[in-house]
Amino acid sequence: MKEKLEVTVVNHRNNRDREYHLGMYISEMDFYTFRFPVKDSAISCSKIGHTAQNIARHLNGVDGIEEIFIRLRSFTIVISPAYGWDEIENDIFHTLELMFGKTIVATR
Repeated sequence: MKEKLEVTVVNHRNNRDREYHLGMYISEMDFYTFRFPVKDSAISCSKIGHTAQNIARHLNGVDGIEEIFIRLRSFTIVISPAYGWDEIENDIFHTLELMFGKTIVATR
């Protein structure tokens, strides 16, 4: 059985933003923003560190995600008003499972 990674999901008031707290450091910078789609070279040149770069790189291809704000221990996703969270959130959790090799346990 895989180890578990607890992710605390915080819904924001406008329903287009959700924050994902991982309880571990994912970035080497306190705050960084990518507006998707973004060129891979822009992600690679950022000084956010390997883990945060991989999160941004993987989520860059997900339809409906407009922006990602990366912090030290969390990231916030902003989705297009044309999409719902039910269409996007599984891709977010799948990305985290692939990256960390752990089963995601989401709490709200």
